[in-house]
Order: sequence, then structure tokens, then C-alpha cells
Amino acid sequence: MAKIIYHCYGGTHSSIVAAAIHLNLLPEDRIPTGDELLNLPFFDKLNKEDHGKIIYMGTDDFGNRVYSLGRRNAGNIIIRAVKGVIKLFGFDSKSIYFIDTMPTVNFYMCIGGILSRKFGLSSVGRPILIYGIKRAYYNILKLVKTNRFLSETSGD
Repeated sequence: MAKIIYHCYGGTHSSIVAAAIHLNLLPEDRIPTGDELLNLPFFDKLNKEDHGKIIYMGTDDFGNRVYSLGRRNAGNIIIRAVKGVIKLFGFDSKSIYFIDTMPTVNFYMCIGGILSRKFGLSSVGRPILIYGIKRAYYNILKLVKTNRFLSETSGD
């Protein structure tokens, strides 16, 4: 089975939402409410100490494990390093998929995320962040759907 790793700068917003869509924790037919977003595991809860950690989010309908990763600006470096370690231990890296959610991130998500996570102003940042996610939701959904074939075709 595959390992699917959604990754973004902080690993606590767009990658968490993408993983949640992938795992059917969020709807595909409508934009989720703010409460639905806030109730997601790890959503707007991770800090810079969590960057670089691959966080297990769940197993999809095809038995593939889905993860989230905050990688700051080191996306390509981290991906190469992880694949190198996998090879070093003799495992097959072809069943590991890294999906970058940064192309779906908008200005509101950046500002809300910075206020909430970097400055600890979640009461100010979260409403802005949620507004941004709602605006970007169908783009995140499209990214997940575009890559969902990975799950469907990777079964053993």
C-alpha cells in the first residue's frame, strides 16, 4: 500500500485540510464550516517544533496511509532526504507520494496562519485563516481529487 504525504509550509493548515478531504473527514459537495475545520486533528495546533515531523492522519478507503508534513521552505530537500533514507534501508520509495499543497494557499491563509501560529494570536488569526481556507477549499479539493488516483492504483 502507498504512503501519501500532503505537505505545506507549517503542516497545520492546507496539508491537514487536504489529508482530511482525502480521508473523507471533510465534505466534497460543500465548503466546510469553521467548526468542522477547527475540529480536525492537528488543525492550527502545530508549532515550529513540529516542522519536519511526518504526522499520521489516517488510512484511506484503499488501505493507504495518509500523512501531513510541515516542511517550511525546505520541501525539495526534505523529500530528497526522506527518499534517500528509504533507499538506504532498502525500501521501495515508489509507493510514497509527496503532494505539495502550497499552490492552493492564498493570502488570507498566510496572514491568518502567521497571526495564529507565529504570533500566538489565534483569536485574530483563525477567523482570517478560516475565511482563506473557505475561499481555497475547492482548489484544495481539486488537488486531492487529481491525486486520488494514487490511492486507487497503488494497492498490492
